[in-house]
Amino acid sequence: MHTRINWADAIKEEDDKPINKCVLVWQGSVSKSSLIGCITEAATRKVFADAGVAHYWDLAVNFSDDQI
Repeated sequence: MHTRINWADAIKEEDDKPINKCVLVWQGSVSKSSLIGCITEAATRKVFADAGVAHYWDLAVNFSDDQI
């Protein structure tokens, strides 16, 4: 997945806009690709957990630039 998603677009105008950046945190192949649109972080994690790959979400959420 190398398509950049502008997560800041999902934030309402009156809310603070987060810094929008993209960092590759994992590279590899998967046996089956499924794209599902989720609005909240909790919903996204549930989709990953239901697929048995919650650890991918945890890697992305807990990633920091210090790990590069």
